[in-house]
Amino acid sequence: MDLPRVPAGVERGLPEPEEIRVPADVKSKLRAIGARGLAVIYFDDLYGPVMRYFYADEGSEFVKSLLSNPAVAVELSIVSKHAKELRTASGATILIEQVRGDMDRFGRHKTHLVLLELRGKHRVFPRELLAYLATRLSQMGLDRRSIVRALIEKVREKRRFYA
Repeated sequence: MDLPRVPAGVERGLPEPEEIRVPADVKSKLRAIGARGLAVIYFDDLYGPVMRYFYADEGSEFVKSLLSNPAVAVELSIVSKHAKELRTASGATILIEQVRGDMDRFGRHKTHLVLLELRGKHRVFPRELLAYLATRLSQMGLDRRSIVRALIEKVREKRRFYA
């Protein structure tokens, strides 16, 4: 009896999320605006939406939940079609920005996500930061180096943070 063939790529398994490390001055400014975590959800051809990169400060419940339960990435992908912001049960606010990616095998653009976990009332700069990240990542590509470079560019350009 012939068994169905395993599609190419299945043997590679679910991609492991990679931690993003940022310089101390960038980390300090992210804390100043209430940013506790950042997640990049990549649309994988085989697995669908998966968290690919993350930055987590102390107390980032959101990133912890994404790391412990990969299905949360799928739920966020669905939510992102209808919302740009959500509030978690723990009281954190999650800002969502879509990143237009490369084409899939059917000729459609993949939609990746950049999410920022916030505590506090800051909204203006975090929203600007997220929009900038999405734009730069759609231009430079979705890899750790591009994410760190875009974060550094935007955070260091801003002289003063405001609510």
